[in-house]
Amino acid sequence: MFGYMKILGYIHLDSLSHSFEKSNLITQKRGKKLVDYYKCSKCGLEGFREGFSSQLTITKLSKNPCLYEIPIQDQYIGKIIKIIKCNAIGFQFKNLTPGSRHYIIEGPDGYFNDEKGVWVMGFEEPVKVLNNEFEYCSLIRTKFPK
Repeated sequence: MFGYMKILGYIHLDSLSHSFEKSNLITQKRGKKLVDYYKCSKCGLEGFREGFSSQLTITKLSKNPCLYEIPIQDQYIGKIIKIIKCNAIGFQFKNLTPGSRHYIIEGPDGYFNDEKGVWVMGFEEPVKVLNNEFEYCSLIRTKFPK
């Protein structure tokens, strides 16, 4: 498992189309990083996650991919996040208060939702919220959360 691995892409660990299961019993150390290996029980797609990231680095593609695979940046859109803290400065961030909830949106041209953070609508313009500043909301509501 260690050594050179060809990186074939990235996918969000909570992918709607895959059912990932952890392959190793305990988290392994790879250099200075902690690594967990995952495999999709439906199609056999394999990859690893470094640290506590929600992004899976794909190392082996499956012959029969799961249906409805979505590019990683599109998997976030429409999910709801809850702000834990926001360290950003500027009037654009004034509606990102602890406890506030926001829908994830598409980033501006050339910018994407990725392992570093996601885009939400700030005050009058889209802003990127970093991973340590929010948590995903697991509850699906029929009305926009307040």
